[in-house]
Amino acid sequence: MPIHGTANISRVSRMVWLHPGISRIEIARKLDLDKSTITNIISRLIRQRIILPLEEGDAGPRGGRRPIGLSVNGRFGLILGLEITTDKVQAVGMNLHGHMVFMRKIVLEEAPASLGTVFQEALKKLDNDIRSAALPLIGIGIGVSGIVNAREGIIYQSNPLDIRQPVAFYDEISGTVPVPVFIENDANCCCWEEMVCTSRERQPNFIFVLAEDRFHKVNRSDGRIGFAVGLGIVVNGTLIRGNDYSAGEFQSIFWKQGNLSQFSIDDDVMMHFDRHPEAIDTAVQELAANVAFLANSLDVSKVVLGGGIEKYGSKVVDAIQRAIEANWSYPDQISCDVHLNKAGEYVVAAGAAAMFLEKLFTLPPLQVEAADDPPTELVGYDLFQSLRHTGSGKN
Repeated sequence: MPIHGTANISRVSRMVWLHPGISRIEIARKLDLDKSTITNIISRLIRQRIILPLEEGDAGPRGGRRPIGLSVNGRFGLILGLEITTDKVQAVGMNLHGHMVFMRKIVLEEAPASLGTVFQEALKKLDNDIRSAALPLIGIGIGVSGIVNAREGIIYQSNPLDIRQPVAFYDEISGTVPVPVFIENDANCCCWEEMVCTSRERQPNFIFVLAEDRFHKVNRSDGRIGFAVGLGIVVNGTLIRGNDYSAGEFQSIFWKQGNLSQFSIDDDVMMHFDRHPEAIDTAVQELAANVAFLANSLDVSKVVLGGGIEKYGSKVVDAIQRAIEANWSYPDQISCDVHLNKAGEYVVAAGAAAMFLEKLFTLPPLQVEAADDPPTELVGYDLFQSLRHTGSGKN
């Protein structure tokens, strides 16, 4: 199979994205490419408005021409991130710098006929928000709970969404939206938010604990009372989806047969926590024990919490930190940071947008893949090129 022809263009654009203000000389040195190749690639990316030159920097110690820094064009386009649940759609608009342009919550007044229907209705209600952003819409990322084949756009199962048979989401919306759409598990989306939006200094090994507080809105229909938990796992900088895309689906190792919750605590206690104030503390301790086992087994450097559980603040952070330390079997202290994510209730939606943003600056495979690969496999400069062909990304 032939070597991918756009690899170097993608490498350069990713370098600029990860290192705002970097110069052509620095890029050539870091990527071990000759200056003429860098000059040609940069000229192309500037013509296409993907990157922009900044003001001249400081001259070197020997004087001479000052290097011109480069930056991704934040106004190239708008990425829409959506989280779709049974009762609401959380939406964010994000630019290419990873900054949120708007946030919006859409409450669903009745049970949706299908996920595709909710998606289409959400787009209609977000039309004014998208227009007000004054950026061309270039792509959409969606986060949902359950077992999601992100490559083919199929939701195999989802307890919260009451999906028992595979739903071919991409087939359902095919041809209805003029921009690329990607769908992913909600906890996995949170990992993208943490990697793309939180810091350019990425931790290669971490766990994201997405725990929605359902103590205050008991709902027997979706089997999630107390905390509704999903895990996102990143190992060596790679999101782990598992053999059947079910990596991170959570059920406590102490779970009792027949419980509606994901924990060992009796359902009556979970559903009437006002009469059993110990229920929340017990659930936190049980969650901490499960997370500690994984954190130490996988040797991660951090555990991030989000999705609603952050309302309990230091109680959860301290419980998980103590459990990790207690579960460690060696005399030296384990180094694993536990902290709260800052995106709040919009973390899944922001992560869905961040997933699309990451794809724009991901390096393509060294070899051209098979011709029957789905268009969702496009990444890097190839994905940028597809945006030009669909008419998006023009400004």
